[in-house]
Formats: sequence, structure tokens, C-alpha cells
Amino acid sequence: MLSSDMSLTEIARKVGVPNLSQFSRLFHQQTGIAPKLYMQNTLRGKENGLGAEPHQAGNVP
Repeated sequence: MLSSDMSLTEIARKVGVPNLSQFSRLFHQQTGIAPKLYMQNTLRGKENGLGAEPHQAGNVP
């Protein structure tokens, strides 16, 4: 997901989820963060040299 220029809709379809709403719900249930926010946090971290893993809500030091 992070190394791709695909949209979230394209990623959802590629992993077999028929629509973005369902993908977002499943992603959030598994990770605790929305896919769009995950991508934004991760890209921001890379820009700041912080690595690829974003901080999740409740886990920020």
C-alpha cells in the first residue's frame, strides 16, 4: 500500500474487497486506523525521516 501509486479504491479491488467503504471498515478493524490516515501518517513520517510505521491513536509516546 505504501509503495504504490494506486488509489485506495484500486487497492481494495486488488485485495478482493468490492468497495472502498467496506475496505476502509475492514482496514480500521484490523489496524485501528483508517487507511487514508495510515497513508498520510506514513508519508509524513518518511518525509521527516521517521521511518515507515505511523503512530496509532493511543500509542503515541
